[in-house]
Amino acid sequence: MASGVTGATSDTTGRYTIVGLRAGRYQLVARRIGSLRRDTTITLGAGDTVHWNPVLSASELWVRAAEDQRRADAARAEAGSVDSIATGAVRTDSSGTLTYERFGIELLRAALAPTIPPAGGAAAAPPLNVRRVLSPLSAAQALVLAWGAAVDSTAHAIQQALRIGAPDLHEVARRTRRFNAGFNARTDAELRVANALWVDVHEQLQPTFAEWTRDVFGATARSVPLDSARALPILNGWADSVTRGRIRQVVAAPYDTSVATVLMNAVYMKSVWLEPFEKSETKPRAFTTAAGRRIDVPTMERTATLAFGRGAGYQALRIPYRAGLTAMYVVLPDSGMSVLAVLDSIAHGGWPLPDPRTESVRTHLRLPRFHVEQQTDLRGPFERLGLGIIFDSTRADFAKLVVPRPDRPPPCPPISGRAQLSLEPRCTRIRISKATQDVFLDVDEEGTEAAAVTTLAFELVVTSLPPEPQQFFVDRPFLFALRDEMTGTLLFVGYVADPRE
Repeated sequence: MASGVTGATSDTTGRYTIVGLRAGRYQLVARRIGSLRRDTTITLGAGDTVHWNPVLSASELWVRAAEDQRRADAARAEAGSVDSIATGAVRTDSSGTLTYERFGIELLRAALAPTIPPAGGAAAAPPLNVRRVLSPLSAAQALVLAWGAAVDSTAHAIQQALRIGAPDLHEVARRTRRFNAGFNARTDAELRVANALWVDVHEQLQPTFAEWTRDVFGATARSVPLDSARALPILNGWADSVTRGRIRQVVAAPYDTSVATVLMNAVYMKSVWLEPFEKSETKPRAFTTAAGRRIDVPTMERTATLAFGRGAGYQALRIPYRAGLTAMYVVLPDSGMSVLAVLDSIAHGGWPLPDPRTESVRTHLRLPRFHVEQQTDLRGPFERLGLGIIFDSTRADFAKLVVPRPDRPPPCPPISGRAQLSLEPRCTRIRISKATQDVFLDVDEEGTEAAAVTTLAFELVVTSLPPEPQQFFVDRPFLFALRDEMTGTLLFVGYVADPRE
């Protein structure tokens, strides 16, 4: 037997070549991790070429170990302890739904704007307790429901405010129905979206609108005396039920007799972290507030591999929940960077979403444990998003909401065609008189529980049609004067026979 040890590594086809051997007897051994060893002895003469084609089969022990590993991985995936997004088992696909991402960013900015001065502004520092949590999904679906009852400029304003681009109401309804069905069927977390319409006992929904809300949103309409205290336990009971007892009151007092319908949307989420925080690691740690005050807050801590990214003026981190199909994306503005400036930046590029497949790094994380329960008046934020028309008794038009009653003035005709449709001096218009969102949020070592209920109250307003505007079409030669109103001095006068240069 020839002495010495010679080895070789296969090429891309799995073929080994050993050259330069002397004549003699050789023992050949083929090994592969997880496979049974194969060996043979050959006699090599001068100028000989010998081919050996061993077949390597997996060892029984390796087969059992691999099968055990597959079962363990499957069990972990079933239990939600595998990040499905990070592993590539599931990919985000927003092509058939509505994310309301830009709407959510701009809604948050609009809600924060009155309380946080812009960078370098002269306004006083914001109060220590400034914080705002909103559900873009709940607010958006409530607005889509309202859109179904709106016409003309009111419908257009809602579509524009949602920042969804081209989709019309029919397409939005189709995507909403698909999303809600899938959302409510999820098993990786407790997820639910629900809708309700509360109609005053003296009113009746338009049949087409009632059917649309039922088919698209699963919303059932219930007749209740909205101006009576008897309605309060009904409306609040619904909110309490769909949010698992986290939001128990959304209406504190009976509505005015002018309110015809109340629309509600609820969103609920409860999920555990993919890797929970150890409670023993939670300690009071320093936190500097927006006002510059240094305080101690209970802060969770752990080290893990997480998706991390940087942007202009901020850094971002992804913290996945069970199965990785939901996640918290934390955006931390750089020191001295205005949160409004960051929101302005990401409103154009989208919320920062570090990719767990390509941007994961070992991260030492400290995250405050926090709890929020609050009600937000949405009127101001909605108006800052261009939705002032829905609150305006002279312009709002939700003509598709309720059936007109003969004991009150007829519905106001659309503003765009008023002269052709009606000469009635008094008419009834429907506007939104109140828009609120109640939110519950709890973030701790185990995970997150969140709930939101958006409430829109639709009010009937009897108004008078303004007179038709005086027409003044400058379509022929004209004179003009520029006058100093302080002194009455005519600064310029002129005559234009042809406006072209």
